[in-house]
Amino acid sequence: MPYIEETDRKRFEAALVNAGKNIFKKGELTYCIYKLGVEVMKDLDVSYSNLSMVRSAMMDAADEWFFEKIRPYEKRKKKENGDVI
Repeated sequence: MPYIEETDRKRFEAALVNAGKNIFKKGELTYCIYKLGVEVMKDLDVSYSNLSMVRSAMMDAADEWFFEKIRPYEKRKKKENGDVI
């Protein structure tokens, strides 16, 4: 996950916090992620490279979510409840 500079983060913070407070269902989150990709593409040429860039950013974010949020949760639960094996 590319960690962007703090000054760059500030450009997005208010919009992301506002969106996050209004998303309550998986479908809503999926819609917002997809719509963000659509909006990004509006300012780019439609090419395999740009379409792939948006897709890979989405996949990289999913990977980061897994490693930073899901994996630590699973490790904690494994420690609490014991291994399956």
